[in-house]
Amino acid sequence: VFMPNTAECEEYVLEEFGIIFAGNKNHISSFGWNFGQFQGDILNICLSIMDRSLYYRQDPVTDVSHRHDPRYLGRVLSAMVNANDDQGVVLGNWSGKYEGGKNPSSWTGSGEILQSWKKSGFKPVKYGQCWVFAAVLTTVLRCLGIPTRTITNFSSAHDADGNLRVDEFYDADGNHLERGADSVW
Repeated sequence: VFMPNTAECEEYVLEEFGIIFAGNKNHISSFGWNFGQFQGDILNICLSIMDRSLYYRQDPVTDVSHRHDPRYLGRVLSAMVNANDDQGVVLGNWSGKYEGGKNPSSWTGSGEILQSWKKSGFKPVKYGQCWVFAAVLTTVLRCLGIPTRTITNFSSAHDADGNLRVDEFYDADGNHLERGADSVW
């Protein structure tokens, strides 16, 4: 990738270490992360991620012909980093129970996650949460030369029914009711 500003290229493509923020709006934590986009076999693993995507499996010729487009790659790779939808790299778990895997807070870098995914025969690595998905995606995109930074969002919402609203329900006394699939965290 060509970036006329070398400082931005250093920050968004070449920098292997960064700070990740996690938590919630009332308690924000920061910790170091090793993106490791230049480690050993990471490039081959990133290419394997693309070759295991739903898009590639459905139509390899069309998929490969779109790989020059960073927007296309961003969508494909974002879906593939999250194993919950596309048999990808990291399996999400917000239950607080992490038997058979690792507590998402114990990860310190993407290299171990990506290497584990490959070593397991491309089975999802257990477990991740939002910041883990974001950091692994940052690694994959930077490895491919796409300028990327990890952004953390607090007071997030999820519109589960696609009506472009986040619905919250309250009883007559103003107490929040646990109804509906939309959520705010």
